[in-house]
Amino acid sequence: MKDSTIILSVDFGRNIESMIVAGKYECEHIDDILTMPAVQGWGVKEFEFDLFPSDSRISSEELVRRMVNEDKDPTRPWEAANIKHLLVFGAAFPDLLLQAQKIVALGSVAEVGGSGPVPYLSGYSLYLSTYSEEGSWGDQCHLLRVRSANP
Repeated sequence: MKDSTIILSVDFGRNIESMIVAGKYECEHIDDILTMPAVQGWGVKEFEFDLFPSDSRISSEELVRRMVNEDKDPTRPWEAANIKHLLVFGAAFPDLLLQAQKIVALGSVAEVGGSGPVPYLSGYSLYLSTYSEEGSWGDQCHLLRVRSANP
């Protein structure tokens, strides 16, 4: 998504369940999603969003390192999106969800590289899945990354 800048607002006061309803997502493992660790933040904040292509030949840690370090701006560093970023992005661009095989929010993972649950969107469905460390990201998978819209 290098051709245009996408700025969206995330309301950190809004609960995940209401965001799932607003995005009209089909949802698997809803109980697990609703009991994920709380997303840090408060109020409404604007973020720049970008889809970073995966490379199935590298680890999650290396993928996050590349995602954060590419196009580095020290005043606005990239970070892996969390589930609230993911839900806002999917609601804003439902047609894009059909083009990407999976859009993943690694910022909601307790430990990148572990085997914990990872939220992702595929089509109009929200999933929480467990990935193994190596070779789990397909070439059609994209990692959602964000940074502050305001320096």
